[in-house]
Amino acid sequence: MKEPRVSPKDLIQAIASETKLPQKKVTEVYKLLVEHINSNLKTGSPVSLHPLGTFKLVKRQERKVKSPYDQKDIYIPERKGIKFVASQASKRYFNLPESTSSELEN
Repeated sequence: MKEPRVSPKDLIQAIASETKLPQKKVTEVYKLLVEHINSNLKTGSPVSLHPLGTFKLVKRQERKVKSPYDQKDIYIPERKGIKFVASQASKRYFNLPESTSSELEN
């Protein structure tokens, strides 16, 4: 069974509820955040979101794979992808016992 995902809409509603800001304003901030992350990644600049981690643009090399249907070679072209590297604080947070999980805030 798949884990339920948290959608952007869910995040926006939760933040609006906790901050008492209008959902429309929170949506604008969310869109700006995503836009700035994408534009910085496109220029090759890593984006750090403390204390979560860092997003980086990586180049994936061309590679050869076998087709599962007819076993012929298929070449997957070189492409760019986004890599997320969790911070040490995030790694510690997710490996702590449940009772001490507030360490991410430090």
